[in-house]
Amino acid sequence: MINAVAPRGPQDADHFRHINGVGRVNLIFAATTRYDEANRAYFATFISLRHQQLLDAIPELEDVRTVGVLLTLRSDSRRLWDTAMAATQGNQGFTPEDRTELEGIWPSPYDR
Repeated sequence: MINAVAPRGPQDADHFRHINGVGRVNLIFAATTRYDEANRAYFATFISLRHQQLLDAIPELEDVRTVGVLLTLRSDSRRLWDTAMAATQGNQGFTPEDRTELEGIWPSPYDR
């Protein structure tokens, strides 16, 4: 699983903000320094994992949707930002091995 989202180098910088609209939409904003297929996969995996962690923490939210918005600075002066979106709903089907590996990168915020 992790091979789909790695490797990432020191040139990558990510910042995440999470807004939990309990019962409606779990909204996650992120900004990164560059956008490519590896970062798209990295972000989509992060969104899926955070969604599953929320469902595990609060099973009553089985119908909630998690939506992630990724902002990337542009370097061509056409506009300041590019945006990408990832959305998911329901059980993500991670294997226990996948969860262990991914939570080694992104521990659950609900276990604190």
